Amino acid sequence: MLKRLRESKGLTQMELARRSGVPQSTICDIEAGRTKGPTLRVAVKLAAALGVPVERLLPEEESQCQNSHQS
Repeated sequence: MLKRLRESKGLTQMELARRSGVPQSTICDIEAGRTKGPTLRVAVKLAAALGVPVERLLPEEESQCQNSHQS
């Protein structure tokens, strides 16, 4: 998901790293599936840099938990 969003904005991993303050190695690990997904802190930074809701970057079960707490 992150790679698709990043590429749709025309950004390289390095450009996204600069905009978000998230290390390029972390972005690479997320895109390669070497992690379950970004932590909430990282997801917030990436979402802001990409101009998308943070829910788009969270694993589905975390996103559902976030939504249930907001009700």
